[in-house]
Amino acid sequence: MSLAAVKDETLKIRFAFEAEIIDSMTWEEYEVFERAQDGELKAYLLRPVMARFMVDDKGQSLDMGVAKKMLGRLKLTQISDVASKFAEAIQEKAVPKASGAPSGSDSAPDGAPPGAPS
Repeated sequence: MSLAAVKDETLKIRFAFEAEIIDSMTWEEYEVFERAQDGELKAYLLRPVMARFMVDDKGQSLDMGVAKKMLGRLKLTQISDVASKFAEAIQEKAVPKASGAPSGSDSAPDGAPPGAPS
């Protein structure tokens, strides 16, 4: 489990990037991750996605409503720090960005095995 934390005297925000949460992401949520990787952070898109990955101090997932409220209480001066730490954690752990490099395996049309005539 990868944890990223932003601490304040009265508020602790922690994220955990678990495979099962990543695997259950929707297309729209994945697009938010891609945009975050590209440095395009939009708070209204990012907050629900960030909430999905929030955990308590014991690493247990928070209820989505509770997590969104915690994020909603952040001051403007804290939002940038939290979003930046979340984006850094994404780049390090959660969603590998496609490079466009060949995968090293041949692909064949119509599900034919590699090397089979097309």
